[in-house]
Amino acid sequence: MITKIFSPFFYQTKLEGHSENQKNIIPIIFDEYFKQNGSNTEGEWGCDCFTTFFDRDFVTYEPLKTEIQSVVRKMFEELEIKPFAYTVEQMWFNAYGAKQSQEVHCHTGPSFSGIYYLQFDPEVHKPTTFMNPIRWGESKRHNRFWDPDLWNSQSLYHHYHEPQVEEGDVILFPSEMDHYVQPFFNSNKLRITCSFNVFVYTQSEVDLLSSQRKPIPSVKPISKGFG
Repeated sequence: MITKIFSPFFYQTKLEGHSENQKNIIPIIFDEYFKQNGSNTEGEWGCDCFTTFFDRDFVTYEPLKTEIQSVVRKMFEELEIKPFAYTVEQMWFNAYGAKQSQEVHCHTGPSFSGIYYLQFDPEVHKPTTFMNPIRWGESKRHNRFWDPDLWNSQSLYHHYHEPQVEEGDVILFPSEMDHYVQPFFNSNKLRITCSFNVFVYTQSEVDLLSSQRKPIPSVKPISKGFG
């Protein structure tokens, strides 16, 4: 009998409001991208791309945030996780042109993180690449036990996984999972994503914040749990 333990995962679905999101968001990101000459991460992140992460005045597109909150709730239902409260926070947009990329990183602090593929051409762009947290793929890949014909990209023995995604897809995953964006070449079409973090709160944490008259940071409203 095989019992799986400590299993990483990602949750994947499509956003119904994708067409409207593209119409309302992409022109703004295009303008900001070219105002910054395609990059504003030097000295901040170890990569080359454009991001709204550092612009705290950049307004979140509320219909998108509302739909993502619904997606998070569906993920919790499928996982049978019942948090007392959770919030979708720190939403930001990223744009990558030819030869641009994102370094290996994880999101420290939140419980889950997500990526929405706002503009993505699978013939040109690379999906997000996830690193195997157990690192077996790296340490054993030269061992004859590791055979790409024997183990697929979801295997314990593979060193990375690239989910098959399309434009309009959103994926959620445990925030501690290392991931990165590979560069693409031979195209000027921007790869545009929206990233976000999900924070989970216990009842005692919410009560403590309330007693101190401190709101849960950066989010309204709190999406309540499942009763």
